Amino acid sequence: MLNKKYNHKITIYGSSKDISYAEKILEKFTMSDNEFIDRQMISSLMDVYKVKAHVLYDGNSVYGIETMVNKFKKLFRSGDMNKLTNDCYNYLHLHCGSIAHYNKRGWICEYPTLGMLREFFKRNEYGDDVVSHTPSWYYDVIEINKQLIKL
Repeated sequence: MLNKKYNHKITIYGSSKDISYAEKILEKFTMSDNEFIDRQMISSLMDVYKVKAHVLYDGNSVYGIETMVNKFKKLFRSGDMNKLTNDCYNYLHLHCGSIAHYNKRGWICEYPTLGMLREFFKRNEYGDDVVSHTPSWYYDVIEINKQLIKL
């Protein structure tokens, strides 16, 4: 996986094609002095233009809200926790108040049913819902987590 420093705050990871595409999309974006607002704009661009590259703002992942929520919806439609994707697993242990449980298989062993996953969104491993666990500047994660609670 390649990476490219886009500017002093943004780094893009992915294939050279995906990085190049993300750079073209990010040209539509003007940075502010507010991370919350910047993340809101970048997240929206990622969804609208279907950016496949992994974008980091100040070292933290930025997610297309619709894209990430759709990955979880697909998991719920499957009816099978064994269909948990790497993207969803990483999101759960990085942004929802869960330890990694060693690996994805360990996470599924801890939460083997979709019912347990639904309950996890309402009460994570710290006893909070997944929104309460999220830092206030993390716009995209807050919005994703709000939608995950509703699933």
